[in-house]
Amino acid sequence: MPAINPIVLKGPWRKGYALDRHVVQSIYLGPDSAGRDRFDTTRSAVGELLYRLKYQGDQTAAPELVAALSRFLRDDWKIAAAIEAILPAPPCNCRC
Repeated sequence: MPAINPIVLKGPWRKGYALDRHVVQSIYLGPDSAGRDRFDTTRSAVGELLYRLKYQGDQTAAPELVAALSRFLRDDWKIAAAIEAILPAPPCNCRC
């Protein structure tokens, strides 16, 4: 199960959290031979799972993400009431 570092998300809702940052660090390496920008990117454990699921189609990442989310809801957030929604949010360039 991946390590998580929950982050409080502010917005027009009662409570919101992200399980962790998506990217920890990204260093520009310059363009490749086709002229596309290349980066050396370090992702959080959750960010790596999301990347594998979303961009590589790796369905084996989903159970690990579900387990991390379940653990957070049960142990950290201590959810007692029904959850109204779980929404995926794209990574931002902000320093949350």
